[in-house]
Amino acid sequence: EGQKRLTILAATEVARKFMESLKVLPQVKRIDVAGSLRRCKETIGDIDILVAATSNEQRTTQGENRGSSSLVARRSILEGSSSAQKIMDAFVHLPEVKSINAHGETKSSVLTQENVQVDLRVVGPEVYGAALLHLTGSQAFNVKLRQLAIKNGMKVSEYGVFKMQGEKEQLIACDTEEKCFKAVGLPFFPPELREEIGEEEIWSGKKPPQLIALDDIKGDVHTHSTYSDGRNTIEEMAAAAQALGYEYLALSDHSEKLKIARGVSREDLLKKIKHIEGLNKKLKGFRILCGSEVEIDSDGNLDYNEDTLARLDFVIASVHSGFEQTQEKMTQRLVKACTNKYVHAIGHPFGRHIGKREAYNVDFRELCRVAADTNTCLEINAFPIRLDLDSANAYFARNQGDKFLINTDAHAIEHLPYMKFGIGVARRAWLKKEDVINTRSLKDFEKGLRK
Repeated sequence: EGQKRLTILAATEVARKFMESLKVLPQVKRIDVAGSLRRCKETIGDIDILVAATSNEQRTTQGENRGSSSLVARRSILEGSSSAQKIMDAFVHLPEVKSINAHGETKSSVLTQENVQVDLRVVGPEVYGAALLHLTGSQAFNVKLRQLAIKNGMKVSEYGVFKMQGEKEQLIACDTEEKCFKAVGLPFFPPELREEIGEEEIWSGKKPPQLIALDDIKGDVHTHSTYSDGRNTIEEMAAAAQALGYEYLALSDHSEKLKIARGVSREDLLKKIKHIEGLNKKLKGFRILCGSEVEIDSDGNLDYNEDTLARLDFVIASVHSGFEQTQEKMTQRLVKACTNKYVHAIGHPFGRHIGKREAYNVDFRELCRVAADTNTCLEINAFPIRLDLDSANAYFARNQGDKFLINTDAHAIEHLPYMKFGIGVARRAWLKKEDVINTRSLKDFEKGLRK
């Protein structure tokens, strides 16, 4: 069952290969991923790609507007165009393609060697915005957008926004998404917001918030090193974080009872603290924080005692066992961890593993209430097989007044760029920069950790 949908990492990689191969074609003027991948859904069914083809060989149909969008359609989708045909021929013969589902002049669909469906649509540049809006979805968003247009005497299609004048149509917007939104009386909504999550805010007429962006992140505070089950040393992880422009990085290795992840003993933790102190003396404009991902046991107790926890710069408490407990018991465990004065955040609060393990049963409303009351952040874990919190639960927690951390849970330097997937979750949850505390400078971040 887990194979039916791709992780966002796998889908991104498939889309990247196809787009890199297509964008070098001289007939390709613009190319974008569309569909659920553009909306940053946590899992992806198939991949949609949209191309604007060069229009120098484009046929133009002259004639009277007969009260339909057929003229615009014939003019815009490059029917019979050699540019579109060359793009389609290149697409279906790429080395990644195992079989061809459909091969048309402006629409084609293939299966990759890994049985991933990839659909390509080619349009003229003059209707690219309308086509991108349509193909991005979601389906529910598109339906409501069309309903709004009808209410205002307009029509929205993949070819543009039209003003209805009796049986005739007057094209008023098509080349950019921004113009299409404006034509129907809406501000521009980023792709991540075109969902049922928060839809009442979309159709209320209010302007969308300035959503968090990847450039807002100042540090990653849930990462692992060779002190536990990470593949890179602290020095290597810190250098990679600096290369990303971060101001700080916390190495939050597992605590000692998680033997499967080579949990750090109290003695080794003290060595790690001294190791980091020595490294920080040599660094300028960057700081390594000594953290720990501390195990929450079946009764809600933490792995290290309070004297040890007090020595750490950052503590994230997580559940890695006992997933079968009742909702009441699991909730008690997480709530008890929140009330510990040394715990700054709850890691991957539902414990899910996409394609492998469902979320455990927790009273999330109660967890949100206690987390807000105790100034305990909830993590959006950006690792592609977790994405926990997911966007729906993050949106709920946001409305309960909770604060968040977006972390990669990186176990190697190549995992640090996964931050973008956590940003996608946060944007789908309507989160702003100020909702996420690792958008703060080092000074303000440390100040915010005081419970």
